Amino acid sequence: MKKKEKGRFLFGIPPIALAVITAVISIIFLFAIGYPLDSFKFNGMLIGAWIAHISTGILISIACFFICREYPKSIWYVLIISNAMGILSAVIEPNFWITNMWKQNLCVWVLSFFSAVIGALVGKRNLA
Repeated sequence: MKKKEKGRFLFGIPPIALAVITAVISIIFLFAIGYPLDSFKFNGMLIGAWIAHISTGILISIACFFICREYPKSIWYVLIISNAMGILSAVIEPNFWITNMWKQNLCVWVLSFFSAVIGALVGKRNLA
């Protein structure tokens, strides 16, 4: 009998390319959700940006989990590349630290960090 070969994770795409794909998809997803929710109010407060950022953060964290589960050593650069939009906005945007934008991005960064760490730990356990 032949041994069943393990399928390659997303056709053998390297983790750096998967992180870039995640970053591009998250940017498109953020603007696709954020634009229609821009004027969404709840009790007089605009919460459309929060909904868009948190849903994008969930998307990024799911991708970071699966990438880091398959490639545990890639945790640091996957986090940086996947969250490139938020990191660049922190550096470039002049009103980043004045408005609520830093709180929204901080939620995304924390969520993706914990999911990537959990994914790397699960991936290391499966290697042993």
